[in-house]
Amino acid sequence: MHRYNEHPPERRLQTSAYRANKGGMTPDRYCAHLDIPEPGDWDIGGPRRAIKRRTFAKGKVRIPAGYNFTQDTWPYWNNAHHLIPKGTLDSVIQKQEAKVSNMIQKALLKARYNINHKKNMLMIPQDREVAALLNLPRHIQLKDDDTKSLPASCTNHPIYNLIVDRMEKGLTEIVTEYKKICHQAAAAEEHGIPDAELDKARLENLSTKLLNLILSWGRTGGTGPSLDKKANQALRKSM
Repeated sequence: MHRYNEHPPERRLQTSAYRANKGGMTPDRYCAHLDIPEPGDWDIGGPRRAIKRRTFAKGKVRIPAGYNFTQDTWPYWNNAHHLIPKGTLDSVIQKQEAKVSNMIQKALLKARYNINHKKNMLMIPQDREVAALLNLPRHIQLKDDDTKSLPASCTNHPIYNLIVDRMEKGLTEIVTEYKKICHQAAAAEEHGIPDAELDKARLENLSTKLLNLILSWGRTGGTGPSLDKKANQALRKSM
């Protein structure tokens, strides 16, 4: 993955904010250009200094030191991506018989599994220019024709959709194993919701595998983060 502070851009980046149908720009809290980032400016836990910028809606704003990613346009237009989506995990668990489903939920709470933990999160750029600089896939396509070779797919995840099959297979294997453990625990206790010991590391390891898959698209020899049709077709064949 490209490190912005090792090879910073030579000039300010023009952002991919676009004109909204109702007038004004989207997102209106964003800016027309991003300054060349200094070390720490785009880091989680950054910036190391307060950064001032002019936004479309509010004029001058100040990003305090340490406040990156606390808003969807700090330090750049971004979106938090769940590697294992909440709805998918819930759906796989709810498909089990009621007693097993309740046992799995109780056991994961006891194990302190947190689907919103940083191990299951990736902060993804929504700005096309930032995504290209960081060699990361862009989170979603937001406007018809802002990438000419890609058909309109507003609020869709053109690249991330490709990992759904692998993620669902991994979840099914994990929950199937959880189910066996729950059946064994249930056999020893007839009343209430029996206790079962489930290892949250299996879910966390799946998140790590999915993260590495996403990042591999931006590495040398990978298919790259492009959203165009040919890149998507190449990714499908490789999987």
